[in-house]
Amino acid sequence: MPFVLVSPRGTMRRGWGNALPMLNAMLDEIIAKYKIDPDRVYLTGQSLGGIGTYAWCSANPERFAAAVPICGNARNQNLDQMRGIPVWAFHGAKDAAVPVGLAVTTVDALKQASGDAQLTIYPEVDHASWVPAYNTPELYAWMLRHRRDEGKVIEGPEEALPQAFLDDLGFERLCVALAFDDVKSATNLAEGMTFSLPLKNATSRPIRAALTWDTATNPAWTVTPTDSTGQLAN
Repeated sequence: MPFVLVSPRGTMRRGWGNALPMLNAMLDEIIAKYKIDPDRVYLTGQSLGGIGTYAWCSANPERFAAAVPICGNARNQNLDQMRGIPVWAFHGAKDAAVPVGLAVTTVDALKQASGDAQLTIYPEVDHASWVPAYNTPELYAWMLRHRRDEGKVIEGPEEALPQAFLDDLGFERLCVALAFDDVKSATNLAEGMTFSLPLKNATSRPIRAALTWDTATNPAWTVTPTDSTGQLAN
């Protein structure tokens, strides 16, 4: 992956506004500690993180070169503040958790504010739109084309992505891990059974997984990716 990936997690019971000082302090520390280009910081998040993407970008637009909110929407943010940040949003048309209309309204508001915004909608996808979104090679090339220059975001020539990174997109283990939380509570699963997840990877092959219930320490399902014949996935 041609990025340094930072993935903070936490409970947002008090809203994103309370978390932004901590997030900004974290970003300052990461930039100071690692070889990070401060003009090429990209923000993305899914679901509550997609909502947080709009919140952080609107509060501190000077920090980011591009934003990728997935299955999220803006909530009382001043989107005029984001007009200088390119936005590529993703959403599933069948999303029951965050209706797609909220994403459409948000992206339309950005466009009306003279923002550079686009929205990709997956007609047959529910809330798990991050699976196809993060398996889109063009997304990463789009990110890398943008950088900040003297306070403004500019678009440069496209950079070639490492082939090893492209080869890993669509890998079953990643897709299973991302989608599993959405199906485990809604599906009647038996210990050790094999089932097909309601999604496909980048090569359009059905994804399967063997499940094991582990109560030794913390009750949880262990997911082992398999191919369509039940053999372990490579």
